[in-house]
Amino acid sequence: MISRSGFTLVDTLIGFFIICTAGTLYFSISQVMNQRLSQSNHKLMETRRIYEFKNK
Repeated sequence: MISRSGFTLVDTLIGFFIICTAGTLYFSISQVMNQRLSQSNHKLMETRRIYEFKNK
């Protein structure tokens, strides 16, 4: 019978690497999206404030 402990270890490490990479990408993308949303909201509020000030 052939021992598959080496294959199982490599397969487990590859799976762990893929899961960690996906998690890191998810959190990185989420952080960038939240930062850009915050910047867009800030710009919208500034533009709205300027527009309302000019139209008074």
